[in-house]
Amino acid sequence: MNAAPEPDSYGYDPRAQAVRGSSSLLSAPELAKGTPYRSTLPGGSEPVYFRVALDAKLHTYVSVVGIPSPGTERTSTNSLRVTLDADGHRCDRKGAGFAIGPAQPLAAYTSRMIAPPEGAAEAKCQQADTCFVAVSRYRQRAGTAPWGLDLRVDAEPPLKKARVDGPAARTPPYPHAGRHPVRRGRRGGIRGRGTST
Repeated sequence: MNAAPEPDSYGYDPRAQAVRGSSSLLSAPELAKGTPYRSTLPGGSEPVYFRVALDAKLHTYVSVVGIPSPGTERTSTNSLRVTLDADGHRCDRKGAGFAIGPAQPLAAYTSRMIAPPEGAAEAKCQQADTCFVAVSRYRQRAGTAPWGLDLRVDAEPPLKKARVDGPAARTPPYPHAGRHPVRRGRRGGIRGRGTST
């Protein structure tokens, strides 16, 4: 049985652009659609922010992979949270974590889907606007060592209503996880799979 890869062996996209997340919404850098990015998540539980320009026509996916530093403590408290907000309205939030074991990359994604809105919050999220992505660790003992971040924003048009004899609908391509597969922890925890929190 092959040993799990060490966190420092994570394969970033060689085209990834370096970007520094901000502790403030006002100075959050913008992530362009279709461009891979590489960043850092400082230690602790405070989030870092990025901004994304959304239109009112396309489904949008923001995928994030958190890469713990080599030698990170074996603990179930290593968890990743990704939140998408529009003008104070939460559009989506996902998280990923793993059970006790070697610290491995965690993948999560958040999305803005175009569909008939159910309430004012959803209506706001579907407007053309600048939205903010918050990336953080959560739960107790978030850890002090920084993590690497692999980020990407992608968009696609909503699928047209399929005919009875039409092609099967495609599933969204996210969460992406660099070159690492989704892994399951020793106690049933899921590594690298976005889950609602």
